[in-house]
Amino acid sequence: MSEEAPSELSLEIQHLIDQKFGDDISNLSEIGKLYNDILQRKLDLEEEMKVPTGVEEVEGEQNVGKYKDGIINVLEQLERCENVQTRKTEIMEEIDTLLNPSIPGCEKFLTYNEEIKNQERYIKYMKYVAKINETSESVQQSILSDSMTDACLAFKRLITYHGCLIDKSTKCQNVTLHLHRTIMFWYRILKDKLSKDLENILQMINWPFTQMRGPDRIAAPPVLPDLTRSPMSPQKQHNANEDPQTRLEAVIGNLLNVQLPKHVRNFSKTHKSSEAADSEAAAGDEHEENSLVLLPFQIMLRPLRKRFHYHFSGTKETNAIEKPEWYLSQVANWVEYHSGFLENTIQPILDKHKHQYVDALVMFTQGLLQLVSCKLAIDIDIILGSDDLFSHLVDEVLVFDRDLRNLHDIPTSLLQVHSPLNLLALPKCIDKWLNIEKAWANEKLENLLEAPRSWKAKFAAVSNLEDDVDESKVPECAESVVTMLLTVTDRYKNLPGWEEKVRFLDFQLSILDDFRLRITQVIRSITCSASDDQTYAIINTAHYITTVLEDWADNLFFLELKHHKQKLMSKSSVIPPSLVSLTGGSSNQIGDGVGKVNTDETVFDEAILLYKKIFQDGIESVELQTLTDLKTKCYPYITESWSSLEEPSDQVTLIVSRSICPFLGALQERLMFLEDRFTSYIFSKLWRSLAEKLDIFLFQEVVMKSRFNNGGAAQLQCDMKQNMFPIFRSLTTKPDSYFKRMKESCLLLNLQLGSALLLKETVVDEEDNKSAKKMLAEMKIHLINPKDAATILTRRVDWPSEI
Repeated sequence: MSEEAPSELSLEIQHLIDQKFGDDISNLSEIGKLYNDILQRKLDLEEEMKVPTGVEEVEGEQNVGKYKDGIINVLEQLERCENVQTRKTEIMEEIDTLLNPSIPGCEKFLTYNEEIKNQERYIKYMKYVAKINETSESVQQSILSDSMTDACLAFKRLITYHGCLIDKSTKCQNVTLHLHRTIMFWYRILKDKLSKDLENILQMINWPFTQMRGPDRIAAPPVLPDLTRSPMSPQKQHNANEDPQTRLEAVIGNLLNVQLPKHVRNFSKTHKSSEAADSEAAAGDEHEENSLVLLPFQIMLRPLRKRFHYHFSGTKETNAIEKPEWYLSQVANWVEYHSGFLENTIQPILDKHKHQYVDALVMFTQGLLQLVSCKLAIDIDIILGSDDLFSHLVDEVLVFDRDLRNLHDIPTSLLQVHSPLNLLALPKCIDKWLNIEKAWANEKLENLLEAPRSWKAKFAAVSNLEDDVDESKVPECAESVVTMLLTVTDRYKNLPGWEEKVRFLDFQLSILDDFRLRITQVIRSITCSASDDQTYAIINTAHYITTVLEDWADNLFFLELKHHKQKLMSKSSVIPPSLVSLTGGSSNQIGDGVGKVNTDETVFDEAILLYKKIFQDGIESVELQTLTDLKTKCYPYITESWSSLEEPSDQVTLIVSRSICPFLGALQERLMFLEDRFTSYIFSKLWRSLAEKLDIFLFQEVVMKSRFNNGGAAQLQCDMKQNMFPIFRSLTTKPDSYFKRMKESCLLLNLQLGSALLLKETVVDEEDNKSAKKMLAEMKIHLINPKDAATILTRRVDWPSEI
């Protein structure tokens, strides 16, 4: 600011001098006058800005009217404020003098008050400890009386106390630690006792089900005669007579009450003492404690976990690293075998105990998937050393993941966290996976184009029998490439992270680009001819792949991929946001280092454009060659002497011109050939374009360059309407609508003489083009403009001699 101000002032002074004197240097004597004026202006401004320093100075001034009354009032108020401030200081000094004698008493009061508060806190502290001990004794008494429900409810109160202390962030660490130790002590005892009860109940149905699907419910045991019963305690007698379903419900309910909440588990991790560590070690299996699986399911999974470790770890023959399908299929079978019991027996119990948000089958599957993940984590380093082993593992894991989703309806949210696919998504695994996929794709493409039937239709025989024309035109290599892309999509679409999916998408795009380059090389190595089926197969291939990609581009999965790919490209861009704003782009529109990505694009846009170019170039080449051949055949017809043909009245009936027969024969043969080679969409587009260009060609070369008598005009109309148009009748119900120029030309050439004279006068002599167009429209001539219509009419030679 200090550097800019002198510069602005200098410019202002310079502007003032230029304005006063301009270019007239003889007027410089006026500078003294200008200086005096400015000096006087400065003194006047200083006088106006002068402020009085006191009331006396204001009253003593000659011209008091210059100053506003407000300034006087302000000065008076300032004097009052000074007086009030002085009085305030005096009063405070008097108050301090009066309070000095009472200061020792206040200090004693504060000391006694602090002691009272400490005593109150001590009492509350001891009450809380007594409450913990009382609840702990209640748990003990309930266990001794074999009332597990009351014991679990009392234990749940201990957990509630712990939650209150944690939520209030108490500083009483000793009581919190004492409570935590008490909880862990009873948790170990209750868990062991309830685990035995649950295992005894499950033994009634031969849990676990390892060979076949288990029952959906627990059947009531048969009632034994009184003489065979052994003496037992009243409580055990009650349990023996109780319905197994009721017992199961009670045990699972108690286990849910005993389940350690998150704040207890977190306290164990954050307050590690030697005693607490011993308590945790004695609590049981560390894997069970750290898992998110509910306690009843941990107990139900114990025998399966033991079986899994027995068969698939150590030196057992079943622990074959090259056979991952053994343990994957075993886990899938366990899910299937236990699904009925979990859904029909366990799920209603969970719902009754306010655990509706828990799906029994999903929770059970989660525990089994943890076993699979641990097994894969152990084996993965060895498997990565072999391409064959890793490729086989990927195939088996994908099949396993697909079965869980499709056959057992395991939700995606669970599989995204616990599926073995998560391990394959690690950087070291995903790199290996992509390298194997790329090698497979390159080998597949190489063999694909070298195969003898690569450009033959894969379903030609079947499609011909069923009249499925389009399917019979798609080459085998195109079907194989699309199948390859679909296979790759199915393999990676369930990966947990979008970054890995984007990498596979780039791999798919590289397949498309590689195939495009290969077919481009094939096109350059061949010449398009009437007998070259490979050219037409390539055109069909380009159109088929374009159609498939356009369908995929609107798929929700690929739209999401597009969004996440843009986000990843934006994060990896080296362009700072400030430069992006200068270029007019947004931060989420950066691609390849430049803010040019359009959010409306799809992931396949570039590939679609390139394949469309191949298709368009191929169609134009075929169309050009076809037109060249047809124009050659049409040369005799173009050079026909139309003005010397016999009058229609001299002929019995009009027949097709001999000169047009080669052209019509070639046209019909070529249309049939193209229809047999192309799909219906391509052929429909091609024949319409051919018809349009032939119409223009005949109009320009025959009608506009020849002279016609009545016989020539009638013959031209006969050749068109009765011979050429019917060739296209199998393709459309109105073939003449594709040859509007020739149709309208025949109409003009065959007009009666009177109507022709009237029309000629209108289109030739009429300066108003609208009137000519209106008259042509009345005669159903819409495409030919008045100028061309006048030219056509002048090509007639049957005008009277006086015209």
